[in-house]
Parts: sequence; C-alpha cells; structure tokens
Amino acid sequence: MAVCGRPSLTASTMWNAPRGHIGLCSVSLFLLLLLAACTGGEKMRMELVLAEADSMNRGYISLASSDSILTEATHYYDRHGTPNQRARAHYLLGCAYRDKGEAPQALECYQQAIDCADTTAADCNFRLLMSINGQMAELFHAQNLPTDELPCWKRYCINADKARDTLEYIRGLELSILS
Repeated sequence: MAVCGRPSLTASTMWNAPRGHIGLCSVSLFLLLLLAACTGGEKMRMELVLAEADSMNRGYISLASSDSILTEATHYYDRHGTPNQRARAHYLLGCAYRDKGEAPQALECYQQAIDCADTTAADCNFRLLMSINGQMAELFHAQNLPTDELPCWKRYCINADKARDTLEYIRGLELSILS
C-alpha cells in the first residue's frame, strides 16, 4: 500500500506477522513513516500552490480567489521555509489581496515579505525584492501618496542594481521621477 504516493508498511503486514515480531516499536515506526510521508506531501502541495500562484501572477491572472490557500502556504513557509520561500509566499499573498482591492492588507504582506528576506545571504532574491517594492509603489501611487511611493521606487532601483538588471534600474529611475 502507498501512503501519500510512497510505499510503506501496511496494517495487514503488521497484524499478519508472527506473534512477537511486530511490537510497539514497529507500530511507532509505522506511524512515523506515515507522518513523514504525509508531511512530504504537504511540502509538495505548498510548492505547487506557490508555483501556480506565481504563474498566475506573471500571466496577469487575478489571484483574488486564492487568498485562503495562499494564507495556508504562507503559514507553512513561515514554519518550514527558507528566507526566500517565506518572502515569496508573503509576496504572493499580498498580490492576492491587491487583486481583491484590499490595499492595506496587500501592503502589510509586502512589508512582511521584505522583512523575511535575508539580504546578507548569497542567494538573496533581489529580483523578488525589486518586484515587491514596485508593487508597493504602484499601490501608493493609486492612493495618491507620493511621499510613500518615492522611497519604494528608490528601493526598487537599489534591488534592481543588486540583481544586475540595468533595464529595470532605469525603469525605476524613470518611474520615481514621474511620481
């Protein structure tokens, strides 16, 4: 029998074994294997949730109906994820709130995403930080808050520079001048 797509011990294997060969330790092992198999399934499910949300966001498809599953994924990555994964989960949850028209919640998620990022790490995703700051600047622009918008465009440029993306750096400078 397979549990969560993985072969494991079955109840019939345990109960049909000769008396004395399957004890409490084996039952505990069976439960641990079951838990590990399902936990691995949860990890895969959360990776798929973020991949699908990321794909929808890049395709300009609304994430408005995805906020509950993205909240679940965000909680999962807050417990089990790397700084980049946590930042990405919070960013995508912010995008869901943005698509629902809930700017305050979106801004809160974007700020949490920035707080999750480890900018001292060699694998820091500066492109993601650039996108987060760009989304924040767009929301502030839509609310006619140029004093909040301008620092976001400046951080957008800083992250574009760290991501070695000259075109986005120039775009950020242009947008900061126009704001």
